[in-house]
Amino acid sequence: MKAIILTGGSDGDIHPHLALASALRDRGHEVVFLATYEYIEAARSLGLRAICTLGGDEKRTFNEEASRMRPLQWIRSHFRFFSGKIAACARLAANEIDDETVIISPLSVSGIARLLHDRYGTPYVSTMLTPADLISLRDPPFYKSLRGVLGLPYGLRRPAFAAVEYALIDPLCRSLLREAAREFDRTLPRRMYSRWLFSPQRIIGLFPEWLCKRPPDWPAHVTLTGFPLYRSADAARELSEGLQHFLDAGSPPVVVAASTAATKSRAFFETAIEALQAADQRGILVTRLADQLPPLPDGVRHESYLPLDLLLPRVGAFVHQGGVGMAALAMSAGVPQLMLPSFTNQTDNARRVAALGCGITLERDRDAASLAAALRELVSPASIERCRAVQQMTEPGEIACARAVEVIEQTVRDARGLALAA
Repeated sequence: MKAIILTGGSDGDIHPHLALASALRDRGHEVVFLATYEYIEAARSLGLRAICTLGGDEKRTFNEEASRMRPLQWIRSHFRFFSGKIAACARLAANEIDDETVIISPLSVSGIARLLHDRYGTPYVSTMLTPADLISLRDPPFYKSLRGVLGLPYGLRRPAFAAVEYALIDPLCRSLLREAAREFDRTLPRRMYSRWLFSPQRIIGLFPEWLCKRPPDWPAHVTLTGFPLYRSADAARELSEGLQHFLDAGSPPVVVAASTAATKSRAFFETAIEALQAADQRGILVTRLADQLPPLPDGVRHESYLPLDLLLPRVGAFVHQGGVGMAALAMSAGVPQLMLPSFTNQTDNARRVAALGCGITLERDRDAASLAAALRELVSPASIERCRAVQQMTEPGEIACARAVEVIEQTVRDARGLALAA
């Protein structure tokens, strides 16, 4: 079959799909990977055919122009820009569709996949990166933005969420998808999030059952396959000589990583450094944005990027903002986690990891003293023992990817069978 994988977002959104794409390629399938300019080389280094959906110069030019706009003009320009990019991405994907195609898409770009599925009848598989992607009203995720709705008694949640969907989610989706829908001669329905964006054929949760007990109101066609842990093409190389020397020179350090979606992280790293010193811990700060770092004291090192699957087994703790990809890598390595969630699904992810006993989440009081106290608690024998127990439950990424590929293949076989029967 020919798998068109649509992606959007940061490392945590793209890397699981790179792992899935590699598994599909290894099974002999053709893979077309659509991504923004930051991830094109990573896809090509894995031997994938990659198509750029947003160029670096294009993004920089737009951001420069937007920085000079007034608030209302800024909002309108962003809607116009992204609406046009969605339509352009849909055209790129449509040009690749043939009778052997399956479309694979996460929630962030699911509108494109659903439009193409409706227009051409192409099999469509949705991917959920985190349990919070598919909101359950019976067992709701912890979304800060929906706390007022999801915290209501169950009998009131459904009408309240329907009102939010009608007043906020639907208009937002319609604005972004209107140009593409017009181009592909599609009529956008109501209740887009709850009844349309996800695939009607198969939804794959790229996380294990033990992270999220299946809520009773999830669709029956949801299948959980495990974490598709990503390893870059050069992940087999050794860590740099300088980093090896640092790791060997003292106690296991604490790794501190900001979200790759964040553009302003200086305050985060300043507090982290102060906490490391208060807890008498060495540290490694991981960020591509070196300009966001304050001066580094002795015992604290900066790395712009490195394979975390090689580094984490050698560290004492991992501080991050609650991205499910980073959490999965830490659980796979048996490393205690201190999570500082700030937006989207991070709070829900962090609470699930903390409930497993292999991490601590701080949603408030994120001063250096609180972080230092949490770091001391993380390295206790009881915490490390629980992390190792969770590590034993975490399957290798290759197993999870193979399971997801089998689900995709079966979805295509089922779709072809229905087409032949018709």
